[in-house]
Amino acid sequence: MVQSELQGWQVKMHDMARELTAQLDTKISLLQVLLHDAQQQADRLEQALARAQDTLSDDRRAPAASATNQAAGLSLAGPHVTPRSARSSQRPYAEIFALSDAGHSSRSISERLSTPIGEVDLILGLRRELQPPAGK
Repeated sequence: MVQSELQGWQVKMHDMARELTAQLDTKISLLQVLLHDAQQQADRLEQALARAQDTLSDDRRAPAASATNQAAGLSLAGPHVTPRSARSSQRPYAEIFALSDAGHSSRSISERLSTPIGEVDLILGLRRELQPPAGK
């Protein structure tokens, strides 16, 4: 009687171990897919940043064309956006963080600093991603 109960428990434990292993394998596979997707997104972001830096470098090399466009009222960035070359590279981040910490919305920060709202959202989003969780 004890022998058959022991064998029954062994079978149950073996089944449970197999079930848990399958669940872990599924979660590991899903995590690998998510990591791959995250890496692709990071690569795309790096490429976009490199293209933006190249565009910025091109803008700095061709001030006459930029002046001509401004004189003609042409602007790719919109009516209230100051080109990045006219701003300090680190100053806007500190200002964006300070205004956000003071409770200003992304739109308000964008208007105050003449920075595209998408850039403000990106900077604040990256800040949230890079901050360690509270209490650690």
